[in-house]
This record gives sequence, structure tokens and C-alpha cells, in this order.
Amino acid sequence: MVLIDGQSGSLSTTNNLVRVRVTRSVQGQWTLARDLSGGRSFGAEPNSPATDNTYQRSATVGVSLLYSSANGRNFYFDDFFVTDTTAPLLVRAVAVDARTVDAVFNEAVDSAAASQPAHYRLATGAVPATAQVSALNPAVVRLTFATDFSSTNQLQVRQVADLYGNLAAGPLPATFAGVPVAPKPGELLITEIMARETPVVGLPASEFVELYNNTPGKVLSLRGVRLLKPGSSTAAVLPDTARLLPGQYAVVCGSTRTAQFASYGKVYGPTNFPSLTNAGDQLVLRGRDGTTLFEVAYADTWYRDQRKAAGGWSLEMLDPANYCGGAENWQASQDASGGTPGRRNSVATANPDRTPPTLLRAVALTASTIRVYFGEKLDSAAAANPALYAVQGSASTVPVVSRAAPLGPDFRAVDLAVSPALQPSQPLTLTVARATDCAGNASGPLRATNVALPEAAQPGDIVLNEVLFNHAPGGVYFVELLNRSLRYVSLQGYQLSHQKTSGTGTAIISPPVPYVLAPGQLVALTSAPIFCKRSTPRAATRRRCWP
Repeated sequence: MVLIDGQSGSLSTTNNLVRVRVTRSVQGQWTLARDLSGGRSFGAEPNSPATDNTYQRSATVGVSLLYSSANGRNFYFDDFFVTDTTAPLLVRAVAVDARTVDAVFNEAVDSAAASQPAHYRLATGAVPATAQVSALNPAVVRLTFATDFSSTNQLQVRQVADLYGNLAAGPLPATFAGVPVAPKPGELLITEIMARETPVVGLPASEFVELYNNTPGKVLSLRGVRLLKPGSSTAAVLPDTARLLPGQYAVVCGSTRTAQFASYGKVYGPTNFPSLTNAGDQLVLRGRDGTTLFEVAYADTWYRDQRKAAGGWSLEMLDPANYCGGAENWQASQDASGGTPGRRNSVATANPDRTPPTLLRAVALTASTIRVYFGEKLDSAAAANPALYAVQGSASTVPVVSRAAPLGPDFRAVDLAVSPALQPSQPLTLTVARATDCAGNASGPLRATNVALPEAAQPGDIVLNEVLFNHAPGGVYFVELLNRSLRYVSLQGYQLSHQKTSGTGTAIISPPVPYVLAPGQLVALTSAPIFCKRSTPRAATRRRCWP
């Protein structure tokens, strides 16, 4: 490649002393200048300068000569001198992963200055934890930060010098995009659910859920994210190319229904999309590593409108900042079409959770395990501290809590490992020093609750104590059970037979979760516990209403 051809006929004598100077600017502009007397009064060649950026750097420099065989020994060179008076420039910044970025300069930089993390800063003020000059290419410095990048970032560099000591005081700016990152819990949400799609109001007659990127600046990679119902053997897996920008929505529906939602924005149709039960269901989003990202257990009572609960209207989340909120943070859509797939929810409003969790009850599952139930979702990391739980009793040896395991996917319960073993029907008192919910609200010491290892009941221990078969308007039917014994008895798996005089009937299995009835304790079995409590307020202090 020839960039500048010197003027022909410039030299015609036998002995010619010539000094040559070649310069290249940062922009790639080459200049050839010479002094034919051997001095330093350089004059540029007529066709100089020329611009070329084909090669940004080289390992060597040399002279190539084209001559006749007679002049092979008549060339001599001396006074080679290479200098640089230009400070380095930041060419670009390239994200390597969620927290690592390469700062690329136009020339090699001095490692002493370039390895100082304090010389680099994001526009947010974040400073890297480490700065390392590449051994393979000293024009590249790899920076590692403590937190994930946003979708758009600006790097600023100061006080970096090249190998000749030319200092770039800066700031030298470069903008770079963050790479898509896997979502963390609370960053990817389900914000809308269409479970009863008919009768149609205005949306396609198909079930769907809406996903939302609940971050201010991260691009989320949804690669391998699974949508499932707990207990199911299959899951809807999002494709490798799926991603969401900050604040962006996406509709997820059955694989054969994507065309129906094409006009609503981003849509994914994975196979094995779960069937959404009209009356209520539990849905979970899990990351590729199995981490629970989001969980919701909706019910048809969440619509707060019987007409809309009949079909054609979606359930919408009120406040994504309160994503752990249950029924209080959802209601039927107010949009005339029946929902808002792919866009901001019609019911969107601030709905913060400022209430700390409550302790509901505790049940001894085995002689070495106590399960503690709370009134809302907990911060699973905080709840895993065994020092928060204490067992007290009158026995000479009181069990000690050695491990606390919050139970996913909703984290409303914690299993405590205790030793020595619990003794049957020996009541103990459990206290919780502090409980923190998903929103960060922390309680003070929670009230004590009794717990005991249950025993098998004997005939006559548990009896039907009261039956309401003709309730008042607004009330509900219930059957009351009484523990007449001195034993603590678990009712899990018990069956209540609704048998007619003809011999036919149904068996009702109750309750669905571990429940222990203490000596002398009452419990009412009913289809609607809240109405049961309202209809019998005087009994509320002695009897619990159980679904």
C-alpha cells in the first residue's frame, strides 16, 4: 500500500544526505516531510498528507528500499527516533457482562495510572472495584463494578497517560449499553392475568398473563425463565431470545394464540402454557437456576366485582412496587376492552405496604420440625436466621432452634429444626423476635403462640359440637368440631362425610394444611371463613373458622 509517493527527480548527485519525518495524527492523517540538505527544515511532499486508518497499531517499524543491484551497498541510515506528544483518547467502552466493561483507548496506556480504579467513574457516581490493563492489548483496561449496569451507561476516564507520559486529564466520556441480565426476585413480575376469557368484552378469547420488567434501568434476559403452576410436571419456557427493556411489558399466551395478540406489542407463545383456573390458581416464575422470581396465588374474589368475575375481564396489579401484596394489590381491569395487555394497567396507582407481618400459628410437623405460619410473604433471607426464633416451656430440657428454612414459592411459612425432640402433647411457647416481609417492613417481637407435638386421636376425642344448616341472610353453613381430650390432635387428612339418608353423599377432606386442635379448642369447617366469623362474632374468641 502506497499512501504518499515522493516527488521524482529530487536527488541527482552521488552523495545525498536526507532527513525524513513521517507523522500520523489521531485521526489517521499521514504526512511525509523531508529536508534534502540533512537539516531540520522539513518541507512536506506535494501530495502529502494522506488519510488511512487500516492499521491502528504495529509491533515493528522499518525501511523498505527498491534499488538497482549496483547501489545495493550505498544506503546508510541513522538517527531513527520515534516520539509521541499526543495524550491517549478513549475510543469506546464495551460491556463484557452485567458488571464488567472494557475501556478501549487509541494507544497503549501506562499501567501505573490506568490500574487505579479511582480514575474511572460512571455517570451515576459508581467507581469500579478493580481496573486491570490487558496483558494482550495494553490499550484495553477491564473494569469490574459491584452492581449491574443499566441499559444505557456513560463511563468517564480521568488522569490516564500513554507510554510516553502524555496525560489525558479528562474527563474522557464513552457511552455503552448494558448487556441483558438474568432477572432477580422482584425484577420480573406477572402484572395481569386473564383466567376467564369468555364472554368476550373486547380482548381476544384467550387466556394470557402479562410480564413486566420492574427495574429502572436493566435489560432483562428472559432466556430459560419458566412459567408454571406448583406441582405441575411441565412448564412454559421462554425462548433464548426473549428480553425486556426497563419498564417494558410482554404478553405470554399459548403457542397457537400469539397471532391474536400481535397488535398488543411484544408477545411470547411458549409451549405448555398453563391452563388458568377460573376460580383461582397459583402461578410461579422461576429463573434458569430455579430461583423463584415471582409468585401469585389469585382468586376470583380479587375482582371485587361479581359482574366482571363472570368473565371477559382481566385481573390487574395496582402497584408493581408492592409486588408481594396479595388480594389488596389486585382488582378487575377498568379498561373498556376488559384489560390492558402489553401496556400500563388501568388500575395502576400507588399502593404501598407499610404493615409488618403477623404471626398466625405454629404446628409441630414431627418431633424435630415446627412449621410457623405468617400473615404475608416474608423476606426469605431475613427469615432464614434461626436466632430469631425461640422455644420456651416448663420442661427441664427446652428444644433449641438450629435451622430456619423459609418455604417457597410464597415464603409465608418457615420450617424450624429443633432439638432435643418434642414430646407428644407437651405444650411449648414459640416467640419470634422479628419478622420482615417482602416489602421490608419489620415487626417488633411477635406474640407468643403455643405449639405441641400432636398425637393420634381416640374415638370420641373429636366430636361434632355445633351445626349451622339454616343460616341467616349473608351467612354460611358450618360444622363445629370440639377436642374433648387432653391430647393435641392434628386434623390434617380427616374426612367429614356429608351423607344423606339414602346412603349417598360426599366426603370432605379437611383441612388442606397441617392444623392442630388443642385440648378444649373449637374449630368451624366452612366454605367461607370470613363470613363465618362475621355471622358468629361472639364465638370468635374461642372458635376458628377453617376453609
